[in-house]
Amino acid sequence: MHGILRLRYAHLPTFAPLRMTRFLTALPAATLPRVQPLLRRLLGLHPAAVKESALLGIGHAAREEEHREESSEEVAHDRCIHALPRAGNRHASPLTQRLPPRARLATQVTMQKVPLGESKLQSSRLAYGCWRIACTGNIQEDLKTARAAILAAVEAGYTLFDHADIYCKGRAESAFGEVLRENPSLRKKILIASKCGIRVADDPPGAPQRYDFTAEHIIRSCEQSLKRLHSDRIDLYQLHRPDWLMEVDEIAIAFSSLYKSGKVREFGVSNFRPSQVSLLQRAVQQKIDRNLVGNQVEISLTQLAAFEDGTLDQCQALHITPLAWSPLGGGLLGDGATDLLPGQKGYKPNAINTVLDEIATARGTTRVAIALAWLLKHPTKIIPIIGSVNPERIRAAAKAAEIELTREEWYKLLIAARGTPLP
Repeated sequence: MHGILRLRYAHLPTFAPLRMTRFLTALPAATLPRVQPLLRRLLGLHPAAVKESALLGIGHAAREEEHREESSEEVAHDRCIHALPRAGNRHASPLTQRLPPRARLATQVTMQKVPLGESKLQSSRLAYGCWRIACTGNIQEDLKTARAAILAAVEAGYTLFDHADIYCKGRAESAFGEVLRENPSLRKKILIASKCGIRVADDPPGAPQRYDFTAEHIIRSCEQSLKRLHSDRIDLYQLHRPDWLMEVDEIAIAFSSLYKSGKVREFGVSNFRPSQVSLLQRAVQQKIDRNLVGNQVEISLTQLAAFEDGTLDQCQALHITPLAWSPLGGGLLGDGATDLLPGQKGYKPNAINTVLDEIATARGTTRVAIALAWLLKHPTKIIPIIGSVNPERIRAAAKAAEIELTREEWYKLLIAARGTPLP
């Protein structure tokens, strides 16, 4: 016991996980309750992590395993003290040596699911958007943010995770891939969506921002995303924004290659007009006999264009699932906007929020849940994409899946969003 009290945090990185296991195994069971608070301070464990950790019973767990042969230190790491800093793991890569501690999944909630288009893929009623999970460029900070957001989403029942190759300059996919690497069983429980086609300025130097749907770029972008995501497949691969030089037969060739190689299961688009969807749909059907399963567009009470320009009509006719990005109007329908896009700065949410608050109060819920439930009511089975990195907001948004608005409530919100009575 006195030896434990003399331990310093600076010494902990020198303990490989297996050595730490043996060290704890040697402790008398009676000393464990006295040692636990000290170990928590030394290892820097968050109380929530301690609750889920095997650390509290590690002396007994280690004794039960004493006759089993450990195949590697990583196995001991996963089984016993997953929150131990990894600097002591001589097998860790330079990247993982700098990463913050792992976290385990708590009990997962089951959310209602809907099919993606006519495919066999089943998505949670809400999706989680990963575009902000790695914004700082600091590996430790980004991994901490990504891990907290992703695990909160999984625990709240989200199963569809939306990416794009340009989100955080590729760091979002990399951070997500690291979380998957830490939690291998997670991949079978979720769907991964990603997008390609936007090329940033000065790549290569002197080049302008542009869109690129050439077969070469689509295939290369997909393969790079797979590497960052630590995955052998992408469940839904989407074209991000329409390429003005789009050649649909060439796109179909790229889709065929990715599908037949097993790298992509289903295809979709994002921000496409109905005429562009029809054009590409025909080419894809002829090449690989598959339909597009999703069209990701901005839809919210502050942005009604998809209701009026034929987008949702086409989705219903062709059994394409609409995925709604910015379903809260960039935060204007929530707790406040901090990162509005140029086109969102003219939105006027005040009248909408008044009605949202009225309905939320009557139902004993939140404004956000009602705004999302309004989208869920539409017969096309719109899937709102939640983009917050705040675990509490991620969990709160999931409550929308439990709300069924009346037709009267739905139209009251529509009238507030239009700003004028119905004709």
